[in-house]
Amino acid sequence: MSGQGIGGRGPQRGDAARPSPAGASLAGVILAAGGSTRMGRSKALLPYPGPLDRDAARAAPPKPTFLAACAYKLAAVCAGIFAVIPAGAGGGAIRAASAELPGRISWIENPEPERGQFHSLQLAAAALLAEERFGGAVICPVDRPMFAAATLAALAHAFDAPEGAGRPVAAAEIVKPSHAGRHGHPVLYSRGFLAAVVNAPTDGNARDLGRAWAARTVTINVADPGVLVNVDTPEDYRRLTTPGTT
Repeated sequence: MSGQGIGGRGPQRGDAARPSPAGASLAGVILAAGGSTRMGRSKALLPYPGPLDRDAARAAPPKPTFLAACAYKLAAVCAGIFAVIPAGAGGGAIRAASAELPGRISWIENPEPERGQFHSLQLAAAALLAEERFGGAVICPVDRPMFAAATLAALAHAFDAPEGAGRPVAAAEIVKPSHAGRHGHPVLYSRGFLAAVVNAPTDGNARDLGRAWAARTVTINVADPGVLVNVDTPEDYRRLTTPGTT
């Protein structure tokens, strides 16, 4: 993949509102191709701690994995779900453990997960841009599954809201949740921003690329501490699963 660099063209003053197909809906993207080296086992297959939100729990299995929990939450607001997984045995194990999700997830294999999460995002962006029905996507790293379904609804509302309805820009291209003054996940990207992701150098990252789109970025405050939870190590997971630990 090649094209404009990190410091390349973002939305310019006078640009039209973000281009989206008529009646466009949102996709959900789960980034799950990482090697989980610090965790020591696949984070996608970790048992999700605690109950799911009520609406997600109606469809989910009794003990969902991290990946399944993300999928069922995303399904509340997304018309299609993509999951980027490693090629080979690691990805095969994730698929096998997700047999309860037939037809719900479009699997994307990343043959080079060592290139980093941004490469996985580029693969997912290219796949969903091939489908005109999607006007944007909610991006969910699999090691950040603790967000509330209500946060997804808030992101979607801010993305669709007209200027002046609690939003300072005419057409949001990026919508981020914030809790206690800190940005969290998942993040919603427009179709236009995802096109920029596809065209960016593969050694880039979404944070740097997003700086060129700052004028069309919206941050919403949410009463959801789960947007800040990053489960990267066994100690992180222990804090989630053991009552009273901090």
